[in-house]
Amino acid sequence: MKVYVLSFLFLLLFISPSYAETQKVFYPNGRLFQEIDYINGKDWKVYDVNGMLTIMKKYDVAGNLVEEKFYDQQGAIIQNGDWKGYDINGKLARTITLKDGKIDGEDLRYDDQGKVNWKKVYKDGNLILEQTFDKDGNLKYSK
Repeated sequence: MKVYVLSFLFLLLFISPSYAETQKVFYPNGRLFQEIDYINGKDWKVYDVNGMLTIMKKYDVAGNLVEEKFYDQQGAIIQNGDWKGYDINGKLARTITLKDGKIDGEDLRYDDQGKVNWKKVYKDGNLILEQTFDKDGNLKYSK
């Protein structure tokens, strides 16, 4: 009986839903590119090559997005206007337009050649169109 009780306590202490981990990815120059904290959900942060925070997203334990913020090059939260995101090699990876802190208009993602390979269109933060494109720019999927 003691063995079962000790085993159960071990499982409660070390294999519980409050499991916490931080994953980090770095630019070639050694600066932090992204950081993901898994503590009661997920906090995801992306930084530019100079170390400035560019995106912050928070998810609940069920994986639902509960908060999303985009930052300019001075570290201020963008409420209205355009935002650009770059990949780990410094190439343009994403452009979006924000209105009242929500994505409003086109959300474009680019491939390594700089061509749009994924497009979403939002109205007041609500997704109204999603499309993907092949490497030649031909429409592959539309919803």
